[in-house]
Amino acid sequence: MSEEPGTSDSTRHIIDDHFTRFKLDFRVGQGTFSNVYKAIDTKTNEVLALKCFIQEMKNVKRYHFAAREIAFMKILEHPNIVQLKSFEVNVEFVFIGTEFASFGCLFRFLAKQKPLPEKFIQDVMKQSVSALDYMHNLGVFHGDIKPHNILCSGMNNFTPIVKICDFGLSEIKLKGKCMTFYSGSYLFMAPEVYLKQNVDVTCDLWSLGVVMYNMMFCRNLFNVDEDEVQKTIRLVRCQTVPNYDGSEIYSANCNDLLRRLLIYDKTVRIQGATLRAHPFLRLEAPKTYEDGYFLERAQSHIASATNHASNKKIADALVDGLQAQLELKIHYNLLRDEGQRNYLVQKLEQFQNFIYDVESKLSSTPELTREAMEKGVTDAEFKTYLASTPKMLQGFDIGLRAEMFQMEHKYAKMLLQWIEAIEALTAAVDGGGSSHPVRN
Repeated sequence: MSEEPGTSDSTRHIIDDHFTRFKLDFRVGQGTFSNVYKAIDTKTNEVLALKCFIQEMKNVKRYHFAAREIAFMKILEHPNIVQLKSFEVNVEFVFIGTEFASFGCLFRFLAKQKPLPEKFIQDVMKQSVSALDYMHNLGVFHGDIKPHNILCSGMNNFTPIVKICDFGLSEIKLKGKCMTFYSGSYLFMAPEVYLKQNVDVTCDLWSLGVVMYNMMFCRNLFNVDEDEVQKTIRLVRCQTVPNYDGSEIYSANCNDLLRRLLIYDKTVRIQGATLRAHPFLRLEAPKTYEDGYFLERAQSHIASATNHASNKKIADALVDGLQAQLELKIHYNLLRDEGQRNYLVQKLEQFQNFIYDVESKLSSTPELTREAMEKGVTDAEFKTYLASTPKMLQGFDIGLRAEMFQMEHKYAKMLLQWIEAIEALTAAVDGGGSSHPVRN
């Protein structure tokens, strides 16, 4: 939701108190966990989009997702992916500065409530597919493709310059491994996501097909509203054929691409080289990397993450650690030798313990301690109590690890960790220990 310059909000006041480098103009967007502002970097005089997570940063899981978004943007290099300019992570807030899209998001073009010209649709699709094809070649899928996350940073001879943004829900699908994923925006989620089946990168292509449908017909797929989730699931289960009335104003190639994207069976859905060669697109193969490129980068970021952790720069350690983890996963996907992949899986599992440890330390900072202080217990008293009750502390640590497994969709491991946490906490309560800290 855009605001006029000068409009104030609580987030803006906090930013103004912390930054002298950035001059905020006005808020250009608002999400569930963040606000986005148009800002000027006073050092470079460059206009940025400043995405700010502040009030929600009291929860360590918010840090995990914000830091992963930064890590993804540091890795991905493509002209149609929004460029990371600056970022900061600390115990009070996170901000992500990216290039500013002066024409806003694709949703603004759809708000006129009329079908868009085929040339415009073709330009958007070519650039969006190019960006996604590059990501998919690495095993990365976006997870939330929708008009709000497709930006138009400018016009070149009446051709929109498209940028994919918002990697907060992005994931990496390891080659040969099963994966479930239940996130995104309901109107654009792929059938396999809705039905909680195994997913791969092609879930993005269904979502892009829905975006293309919006551009062509200026209506939602199945003509449902965003809050009609159960109705949408029923239609998906029945493999309902979309209403293509009005498609006659578009070319055969345009219509063919749309129908081949909106295929329920993800194994048949158009993708890869076939998608690039489609006559509506005709794209070149995505950028490739030298063997070992991502492994070298991962090793460098593991070293820097370890160094940050030893210097108690926990937030920086988290960002570099997550970037290293993502780079190791990409390296896994690019490996041809199965034996090397199996070895790398072991290394990934070992490094995951480092990530858990960093997030555990981050969650124990004064600003992020759990809201056990609501009854008047101070942070110092709560820490003293935990230190004097090892079983209670152990239970909280196990519970935090369960939350990490939940975020990675490793539900079997999550359940085992929760059971272990409950057992540890129950033993702590039943077995006594020091008295609960209270205030009269």
